[in-house]
Amino acid sequence: WRMSPVAHDLPVAGPRETFLCGFEQDQRVHVIERQEASGQAKLARTTLLVRRPAFDPDRPAGAMVPILEL
Repeated sequence: WRMSPVAHDLPVAGPRETFLCGFEQDQRVHVIERQEASGQAKLARTTLLVRRPAFDPDRPAGAMVPILEL
């Protein structure tokens, strides 16, 4: 795990820990909008996971988030 800035605002996380698919571009993390397993093209772009603990507060663009490169 390492920390990296997120490219866009992230809303408050729900009651469960989640791992969001994303990719890094221009040294910022982009979370893929729709997180569904059937979205194969979007999954193909995934190069990292963003960890969101349960009830994690909203994160503005530029905030540091924990990522795991795949």
